[in-house]
Amino acid sequence: MARPARFLPAALLLASALAGGSGRPIQPLAPPEIRAPVRELAVAARPDGTLLLAALIDNGRFNSGRGTSTARVLHTWTGGPGGWTPVGDILNYHQPRPVAGLNLVADAQGGALLAWNENYGDNDVVEFRALAGDTWTDWGDRYLGDDLPYAARTRAVALWKGQPLLAWGEWLRDPGGSQLTVRTWDDTQESWVRGPRFNDRAQFSRTPALAVTRAGRPIDRKSTRLNSSHRCISYAVFCLK
Repeated sequence: MARPARFLPAALLLASALAGGSGRPIQPLAPPEIRAPVRELAVAARPDGTLLLAALIDNGRFNSGRGTSTARVLHTWTGGPGGWTPVGDILNYHQPRPVAGLNLVADAQGGALLAWNENYGDNDVVEFRALAGDTWTDWGDRYLGDDLPYAARTRAVALWKGQPLLAWGEWLRDPGGSQLTVRTWDDTQESWVRGPRFNDRAQFSRTPALAVTRAGRPIDRKSTRLNSSHRCISYAVFCLK
C-alpha cells in the first residue's frame, strides 16, 4: 500500500510553490505513489513552471561487512497539477549503499543539479548528477570524498548556466581550523577547483548557503561558531570568470 502521508509536507510545499505569491488559491498536489518510507526530499521550480521533486527512499537492509545498514535509492520526478512523471530510474550510482544529505537546485535555463552523500567504508562521498533536457548526466567521476564527515556534509550547491558551484567545507589538520571555499568544475583539469577561502580559519564554520545572481555572482553565507553559545553570520561575494 502506498504511503502518501509521508509526503504530506512535500504536498504543502509544492502547493505554496505553485501559488507563487500571485494571490491565487493554493492548490495542493497529490504526491507520487511510493511504497516505502521516504527519508529525505527536495523540490525545485524550473522557469517554465514545472516542478522537480527528488526523494531518498528506503530499499531494504544489507550487510556491508562493517555492519548492517539501511539501503536507500534516489528517485526524481517532474510534475505539476497534472501529476508526476519519473525522470530516470534509480539515480545513486552504487547499490546497496546508505544515502543521505540530498540537495536539488535549478538554474534559469531549466537545468538542475543533484548532490547526495554515500557512505563508503570510512569515507563520506558526495556524488553529483546534472539534468540535461530530460536526462540525468553520469557525473560519477566528479565525486568528492573525505575521511572527515565534516567536509562532505558541510556544503551548499548552486547552478548557473549548467555550471555547478559548491560552497565546500574542509577541516584542516595542519594548521588546524576549518576552511570554506567555493569550488567550480574545470573540464580541462577534470577536477574541482577551489576559490579563495572566505571564512576565518581559526573559527569553526559550518552550514553554508549559496545563491547565484542573474550575472553569475555566487553569494555565500556561513554560520561561524564563536564559542559554546554565540554564532555569527558572514557573507562573501565572488565573480565567475
